Amino acid sequence: MTSPADFEGRKIRTTQSEVISTAFDELGMNPITISFADTLQGMKSGVVDGLRSSRPTPSRLRSRRSPPR
Repeated sequence: MTSPADFEGRKIRTTQSEVISTAFDELGMNPITISFADTLQGMKSGVVDGLRSSRPTPSRLRSRRSPPR
C-alpha cells in the first residue's frame, strides 16, 4: 500500500471505536467490528482484509495459529 487510494474498499478489522471507524470510512475502507480472537479466522475466510494494529499484534496472531500437521 503506497497511497490512501490503495485502501479503498478494503474490509478492515476494528474495535467498537466510533472515532477509528469514522477515520477508516473517510479513507474509503469498510470497518468491520470483530473480536481480536476472531481476527485470524476472519482474515482467512475473507470477512476482513486486514487490521489496524500496533507492532506486536502480528506475533500475537501467530501464537493463535494451529501447529502444522
